[in-house]
This record gives sequence, structure tokens and C-alpha cells, in this order.
Amino acid sequence: MLALEYSGALPKLIGVNGFIRGEWYYFGKQYFDLSNEQVQNGLSKCSMPVLEFPILFSAFSVWLRNVTDTHYIAYAYDFGASRLGDPYKLWGEYEV
Repeated sequence: MLALEYSGALPKLIGVNGFIRGEWYYFGKQYFDLSNEQVQNGLSKCSMPVLEFPILFSAFSVWLRNVTDTHYIAYAYDFGASRLGDPYKLWGEYEV
């Protein structure tokens, strides 16, 4: 994982800090069963926050997840069931 971030006070909004951050993840080759027949080659994903609102002692963030819209298998089982990873999406979170 590699993350780069710059943060500082926004000049026109007194008492409000802003930041920009980019995250890059690399996942190596993955095997999903004991016989190593279900395999996924290495892949990379990127995510970034769009904005963050501080609220008292907490914050609300809005993120872009999987910006490159990488298609991948999140998990798989020996009996054939699997789940694909989440596609590109806008996502919000509330942090205390």
C-alpha cells in the first residue's frame, strides 16, 4: 500500500481543515482453495477521499473507492461459491 496526503487549513473557511489523499493498493497472486486451482493474478486498486467535514470532535468523509474500477474476486470457496469485489463507487463514513 502507498498513501500520499496533504492537509492544511482552508484559507477562506476559518477553523476548517481540508486534505487530499490518494491510496494505491497492490494485492499479489491469490489462491482460494487448498489445491491451488482457483487463482487470481495480482491486481491494484486506487481510492481517494473527496472531502471531509469536521463536526465537533468527529468527522464525516466522502470517498471514491476503486477509482480504476478494477474487477476482482473478493473471496471464493472450494465448492464454487465466490463474491466479486465492489466496483467503483462513492462512499461516505462517519468517524467519531
